[in-house]
Amino acid sequence: SLASITAPTLLIQSTQDPYGTLAQIDAISGQLSGPVEQRLLTNCAHAPHLEQPVQTLTAIQEFLYKLL
Repeated sequence: SLASITAPTLLIQSTQDPYGTLAQIDAISGQLSGPVEQRLLTNCAHAPHLEQPVQTLTAIQEFLYKLL
């Protein structure tokens, strides 16, 4: 279950995703036991790593730097 995840978690969601919603990442965040960071990306749909690779990589890098 999600409650067993205690590691820091980054959730990336696009604001224009036709399949995933902000409510879904809020629900996931509420179930995780560890620290959670949500990053909302604009100007992309369901595949932010393909549609906004710079925004996606920046979000991941910033998240990882905080863990160092």
